[in-house]
Amino acid sequence: MDGRLDVRADLLGRLSPLRWTVAGTATAAGLKLDQFHANTVKFHWAADPERLRVTDLRAALYEGDVSGSAAIPFQATLPGDLDLRFKNLDVAALVKDLPAVPVRVEGRASGTLKGTLPPTAPGHSRTFTTNLEMQAERLRVQGIPAERLTGTASYRNGATEYRLEGQTLGGRFHLDGTVPAVQPKPIPPAPAGHLRIERVQLSRLWAALAGQTEPGPLHGTLDLTLTFRHEGPGREAVGSGRAVLSRLRYGDTEILSGVEGDVYLTPGELRIRNLSASLGEGLIRGQVGFNLRRPARGWFTLDLDRVEASRLLAPWAETAGLFQGPIDARIRGNLGSREWSGTADVALVRGKAFGVEVADWRVPFGWSFAPGVGRGQVELHDLSVQIGRGRAQGRVSLGWGIGSRLEGQIRFFNVDLQALLRSASDGSTFGNGSLSGRLDLGGNDLRSLDDVTATLDATLAQTQALELPVLKQIAPYVLPGRSSNATFSSGTLRGRLARGVFRVQRLSLDSTYGQLFVDGTVSLQGRLNLEVLANTTNLGPSTPALRLLGLRLPPVGPVPVSLLMQARDFLANRVIHLRVTGTVRSPVITIEPLSLLTEEAVRYFLNRANVPLP
Repeated sequence: MDGRLDVRADLLGRLSPLRWTVAGTATAAGLKLDQFHANTVKFHWAADPERLRVTDLRAALYEGDVSGSAAIPFQATLPGDLDLRFKNLDVAALVKDLPAVPVRVEGRASGTLKGTLPPTAPGHSRTFTTNLEMQAERLRVQGIPAERLTGTASYRNGATEYRLEGQTLGGRFHLDGTVPAVQPKPIPPAPAGHLRIERVQLSRLWAALAGQTEPGPLHGTLDLTLTFRHEGPGREAVGSGRAVLSRLRYGDTEILSGVEGDVYLTPGELRIRNLSASLGEGLIRGQVGFNLRRPARGWFTLDLDRVEASRLLAPWAETAGLFQGPIDARIRGNLGSREWSGTADVALVRGKAFGVEVADWRVPFGWSFAPGVGRGQVELHDLSVQIGRGRAQGRVSLGWGIGSRLEGQIRFFNVDLQALLRSASDGSTFGNGSLSGRLDLGGNDLRSLDDVTATLDATLAQTQALELPVLKQIAPYVLPGRSSNATFSSGTLRGRLARGVFRVQRLSLDSTYGQLFVDGTVSLQGRLNLEVLANTTNLGPSTPALRLLGLRLPPVGPVPVSLLMQARDFLANRVIHLRVTGTVRSPVITIEPLSLLTEEAVRYFLNRANVPLP
């Protein structure tokens, strides 16, 4: 015992026959008894040859108030008792002084502690029995709220038996166990304790872990049973049991009907191993560990073997249809108190992405997620995928929540147009051709696909472009009498996506049959507003007037309107002008007189006429 104790006493009695009593008051400050601490203690006391009585006890203990009385006998044949009432005790501070309790507990508790010391025959050890009745409207255990908690505790021969019951996250829990006495010699194993958690709602568990008041999007129920003992010098709990997740859903969409795993409790950690479930023809396996002393050091692993991508993404309807095929994935993460983070390696051996057939698609990435604020980030690095006979590689960074953003760059080489555009067709076949280039992605404050920006700069080679959607419908106008599978030796495609509309800045195609130039817009819904310029004849010799026109073009910057009008007058009888509206699947084509040309079109046709440009 440590601390300062001040005692005042009055002695009363008589010598014959000898009788005496001692009474007074006592105060203590900074009192430490074993592992327990008390700031201040005041009480009245009285003693005679048989027992010590304590009355009017008042104490400040763990930021709460304690009051009561006690009777301590001096003889084994006499009984004793204890009657204490406590109010608003800080349970977190109390549990911190109990080495046998490995979990973090927060909140306030009130109740009563009553004890009895029955008389014992001479030569026998004394037995002190206590009973704890505790009420706590709202406690948090490892950050998880526990409501309407009640419990009892009994102390016999140095061992403490306890029992707790309460409600948590829409379900119930029951905990009982025995903390054995500390003895220098080995003792028989303590009786087994039990923990039962029944029908805890995952949506409320998610909210508790995230520090939110509203339920999370993950639904289902958790049932857990655990049998354990308090062992070792620190009397820490160790044991094993079983956990079952039922009807795991995201929103209203069911992901898994059931998941089961083995539970292991070791000093300082609760681990759930061998979690397994079937999804379609695939298998999901995993394990998770909760550090009971340092919650920020929790962790998990998740392995997916041949899990169908569309089934896995079913809760997100807009995304589920974009990916098809069996996925293999290895995900590793840390469960911090405020942020979860980790790495993943996802592979799609063969399937579809955005309607395009892909193979050997491997995406290693790092991720982080702050559930309390709904903020996260994914960093895809060394992305690699085979498309047709070509390949694409790059990196993408995506963040969501406050200030959501997208940034990335993808380079592609000799991608087969037939494989790339088959998803946009109505069942027609495509001719050959390849596409190489670069795609830059961006966007801030993302709420939908319309907020994504993209810049495309690509070249085409040996392309049967007039077999492609939309261009196939204009083939009779630009190549009358010729097959639509004519091959264009080269071409370029430049454009920018913004606000849900792709602006075609330049689509040019060159062949021995002539030249084709397209600009305009295509919406993400497939709406068209394009202008097509086609030349199927030789533009003629580089006349002095035409050479002068080329020399007057500024090397950079805007082209004067007067020069655009002169170029139009020269090309009016040599170029077919088409306006294409409607949709990608049903284009509407109209022949129109040649209007004022764009700068890109003027430079393109003058270059094809071998006119020297500055």
